[in-house]
Amino acid sequence: MLNQAQGLSLQGSVDPVSRFHHSIPSLVQFYISLLNIHCWMNMVRYPVYVAYPPADLREYDVPYHVRFAIDNDVRCGQWYNVSVSGSDVLLQRREDLLQRAEVHVCAFDIETTKLPLKFPDAEYDTVMMISYMIDGQGYLIINRECIGEDIEDLEYTPKPEFEGNFRVKNVPTELDLLKAWFAHMQEVKPGIYVTYNGDFFDWPVLEKRAAHHGIKMNEEIGFQCDNNQGECRAKFSCHLDCFAWVKRDSYLPQGRQGLKAVTKAKLGYDPLEVNPEDMVCFAMEQPQTMASYSVSDAVATYYLYMTYVHPFIFSLATIIPMSPDEVLRKGSGTLCEMLLMVQAFKGNVICPNKHQADLEKFYNNRLLESETYIGGHVECLETGVFRSDLPTKFQLEPSAYEQLIGNLDRDLQYAISVEGKLDIGSVTNYDVKDAIKQKLVSLRDHPIREERPLIYHLDVAAMYPNIILTNRLQAHKRVVDKPITEVREAGICMRENSFYVDSTKDMVVLYDSLQLAHKSILNSFYGYVMHKGARWYSMEMAGVVTYTGAKIIQNARLLVEKIGRPLELDTDGIWCVLPGFCPENFTFKTKAGKKLTISYPCVMLDVARNNTNDQYQTLKDPVNKLYTTHGECSIEFEVDGPYKLLFRGTNCMDFTLAKGNLDRYKNISTRLRLGPFEEDGLVRTASTERQRQQVLMSQNLLDLANHGIELDMDIPFSGSPTT
Repeated sequence: MLNQAQGLSLQGSVDPVSRFHHSIPSLVQFYISLLNIHCWMNMVRYPVYVAYPPADLREYDVPYHVRFAIDNDVRCGQWYNVSVSGSDVLLQRREDLLQRAEVHVCAFDIETTKLPLKFPDAEYDTVMMISYMIDGQGYLIINRECIGEDIEDLEYTPKPEFEGNFRVKNVPTELDLLKAWFAHMQEVKPGIYVTYNGDFFDWPVLEKRAAHHGIKMNEEIGFQCDNNQGECRAKFSCHLDCFAWVKRDSYLPQGRQGLKAVTKAKLGYDPLEVNPEDMVCFAMEQPQTMASYSVSDAVATYYLYMTYVHPFIFSLATIIPMSPDEVLRKGSGTLCEMLLMVQAFKGNVICPNKHQADLEKFYNNRLLESETYIGGHVECLETGVFRSDLPTKFQLEPSAYEQLIGNLDRDLQYAISVEGKLDIGSVTNYDVKDAIKQKLVSLRDHPIREERPLIYHLDVAAMYPNIILTNRLQAHKRVVDKPITEVREAGICMRENSFYVDSTKDMVVLYDSLQLAHKSILNSFYGYVMHKGARWYSMEMAGVVTYTGAKIIQNARLLVEKIGRPLELDTDGIWCVLPGFCPENFTFKTKAGKKLTISYPCVMLDVARNNTNDQYQTLKDPVNKLYTTHGECSIEFEVDGPYKLLFRGTNCMDFTLAKGNLDRYKNISTRLRLGPFEEDGLVRTASTERQRQQVLMSQNLLDLANHGIELDMDIPFSGSPTT
């Protein structure tokens, strides 16, 4: 087996020859054939043969450890029996051991000196403190060169479940501090080191300060910074930087990815904060304050890791053939590709090389600047404040409710037998249908009404992956392109080797049990095929997925417009308000005592019968290649709500409809904040009509506060208000 460097070297030698082979004109082949015929007719003993070079080289760029993990089905985070036979090491997976291994975890944070208004520079700034937690026990090492007095053992426990008892060690110099920490790490031997942005700050500072004192950090604890990759790693231990998880998987906005903001959002408490410009001064004048601040960062980093990052990375590492460091730092597209490579290996499929885009493309003899597909459809239909406790006007279409009444038996039977997987004959209280019908009849007969609304978000669960599953979409090379104006048809449905579909299906199953860990990968399967370097690149597939998803949501809008009021179309759902009298949740009971609760707003959207793939084929006889045909649809709506309040804002510059500017609240218990117009609890008047419109919106929100419904939101205002 070649390692990655050898594979790349071999590819460099083969690639030019391969390109020459593909460029041999057919005319040359014709002359070679004529020459061979001439040789045969003239009794020439040796005809002409052409030795063809290899046409292509595949999988040469797969890292060696990834290749080993795929070929031997070895994953991190699982138990194995290890035995040695001659020169071979044998690994046998223990299927009976499912509990996660408990390794020593060390989360640490350092504080350094700095010049005023400067970022710390490891060339001359020194380390003041190292605070760290090992398996829940806290430690703090103090450099008395920078700290005004000795620090006693202390406790920092922001919440009962986040206990932090710290043993303090005061040492005379920075050199003693570094030696003490290295010695403790050599004693404990943590399997996982945890930091927050440690790749950029903590590790490089420690390495440079150790080098300043003639110590090589790599020789002390095995870690070395890679300046090219911007990472710090060791061969025997993991470094998991929580900041990498926050950026990729936390779904927090970019402006709220600092440790303090993440602590508030994820751990639910306000950490201690000190102005960076005051730290050096506080170290001498208020050393206890600085000590508490330092340990607070260690506590936040440790419990953020143990609560979120550790189970997340453990779950992914058990299925992805990469080390935990790579699982944490690689993009979701790379993780998708790893899963596809595993399935390709199991299906005896050779992975294609990474996609290389053409240098230039033409359409109708014109050079294309770029080529892409139409993405998901997002549209804002209404703005304002929608409250569940205030009546809303509805103008319904009786014909739509008449259609729902006519389809009621069909819809309920589908929900029971297909979605609920129950025998319709076993249901003992099918008369629930009468209660639903009674409500629908009332809505049909009184279409003009004003009543309290039901605020719902109706969305398709894992829509894009389920579109892939239902239609067996994957990066198949048998593609037919028929440009008709700007419409493209593509054959991307494949039954012969469905490893891409199987990968998506496996992820959907995992998503049900390990939602947080696999959500980012699951939602990236369709987007992966558009990555520039993807092995299974297919713009057609991405276009089919987003087009199908947009049509599902737009069809749902057609019904919601007739029976309620749609507010916003999202990529995978629709925000709407329905009449308060609309049927909601109903429970069916069976003779065996089972219960099935259905949400009628989901049932009525009738997705399955509009999006079922009636020619779904499954391999029945692998030898004779016989397939069975049946209908398949995993695209189903689910209901989220009802919400108490929904605030739909507008563009802060021109007061026009803007997508995505939406806040919704189920349980409202925080304070109201009105941004620049708030001054001592009074809303000042505005100088322009646009600002007056915004103030009217604000006073509506103040009315919510007066009625006991409090909000926490920033409302965009434009212009400068005048008193």
